[in-house]
Amino acid sequence: MHSIFKRPVDRKIALDATVLADCQRWIDHRLGLHFPPQNWHDLSRHLDLLAGELGYKGARHLALELLSQPRNSGLEHRLADALTVSETYFYRDPPCFEHLKYHVLRPLIARRKAAGARHLSLWSAGCSTGEEAYSLAMLVDGLLDDPDSWQIDIFGSDLSHQSLTKAREGLYGAWSFRSAASNLTSGYFQPEPAGEVAGRPIRTRFWRVRRKIKDRVRFFQLNLATAVYPDEARGLANIDVIMCRNVLMYLSPAQAISVLGRLAQCLCDDGILLVGAVDGGLCQSAGLNTAVWPGALAISAEAAGRSVVSLPNEPDVQSIEKPFAEASTADGPAASNGGHLPLPEQPAAVGEPSYNRRVETTYSGVRPGSPVASNLWQRANQALAQGRYPEAWSLAERYVGQSGLTLGQEAEGANLCARILSNLKQLEEAEYWARQAIQLDGLQASGYWVLATILLERNQPEGARCELVKALYLRPDFVLAHYLSGLISSRLQEHSRARRELRNCLELLSNLESGEPVMEGEGVSVSELNQLATIALAELENEGVDKRQGTAI
Repeated sequence: MHSIFKRPVDRKIALDATVLADCQRWIDHRLGLHFPPQNWHDLSRHLDLLAGELGYKGARHLALELLSQPRNSGLEHRLADALTVSETYFYRDPPCFEHLKYHVLRPLIARRKAAGARHLSLWSAGCSTGEEAYSLAMLVDGLLDDPDSWQIDIFGSDLSHQSLTKAREGLYGAWSFRSAASNLTSGYFQPEPAGEVAGRPIRTRFWRVRRKIKDRVRFFQLNLATAVYPDEARGLANIDVIMCRNVLMYLSPAQAISVLGRLAQCLCDDGILLVGAVDGGLCQSAGLNTAVWPGALAISAEAAGRSVVSLPNEPDVQSIEKPFAEASTADGPAASNGGHLPLPEQPAAVGEPSYNRRVETTYSGVRPGSPVASNLWQRANQALAQGRYPEAWSLAERYVGQSGLTLGQEAEGANLCARILSNLKQLEEAEYWARQAIQLDGLQASGYWVLATILLERNQPEGARCELVKALYLRPDFVLAHYLSGLISSRLQEHSRARRELRNCLELLSNLESGEPVMEGEGVSVSELNQLATIALAELENEGVDKRQGTAI
């Protein structure tokens, strides 16, 4: 039996390859965003949608104007908004924030206090809609007994003006709190009453960042690929902590390496730069040594050196990908991690909480029988769980490319590929693999869940909810599917259905242990999901009261 997996080909796109290549070069040069040829379908789709929004006859007319005009800042801003991903939430990857809190910020604050130098500087580079920058502000506030006696500079920069507008507004719904601590909304946010905010009616409850936190964060537009930094005038120099996660993957290899070098030069002598766990190959090509954190790679100022990193004019892409290729062919557990040794399991220090590594849930089925296949499968899942996505993809491709796999094994392989590509933000390809998994084995609820999350990220809420219905048919006790279906229904203004789904979620949660991890929850516990569902249901119940009383919403 031969593997049935094939790459999707001959898809209809709005622009021909020549125009797309010209657009990519323009976008690469002006915005610093990189769309390799395998992602031109997504680029063409974005241009087609933007053309419709702006009143152009089609994507080709928009592309020609883009390429013919020397400068059009308004069009550039709209294009940046359309092409950038604004998916984030408070305390994204909680173990990473815990590690930052107990192993970097707490000792740093103690040293500064002893030296009488009460100042801290942190930068969220690629802050999207602001949740990460505000998370840093709240983290620092919780560590300081007397924050008013400190000079605290927290910066949030992003390419998208639209995302920055929301960040400055500081108004967030329940979805932004899906990984947050239970007391977050009461401690650092105030509920926004029903009525109008920024000229628009509120249909669900929102929370606004309290003034003491909001005033500590300064947001500004910055193109990491083209801007000049370090920049003391803006405060982008001698920084203690820089977070630049889930950003470099959108740049070309040359630009990403250049950005890494310049960010490292913005650190103070004992500062630290945090990048995505997927960025190990880029760091190696930039000559930067990294330490493995949960959900991130850390580059210290000492490891980066104080001299400017020497960069090639055009890096060899094969050399960037080589560590992952070597890891996929080497034997032994130490070989997998892009050339880095795995993070040792160490007990937490006295008085410090322990944390669990993020583990992706894979659905159960027939496991590979041969030792080689089993090794590939295990290593691919381990790489995915630890955030080493390119390495995971290399291993998964080898796994599904084998002959002699059973249908169950091929279904598992397709599902794994969909998860990895989703994390790599290659959403069109991820959707293809997810549908292949369902076609091969349509009786696994997790297959529909994976497809639903991909469709939601591609801004297709109706399609996502349809897949969740199928998942719940197979697994009526799938609590997270009930929760997500409720949020989507609320977003689609189907409030009765949303209430029903959220109540189902809460009823099922009441029969589970509070500390138990939720299926497909990426580490979210029963108690944490219970709080999120309770908040979301309260929003809808309050709205119902407001409607019956005639309150303006």
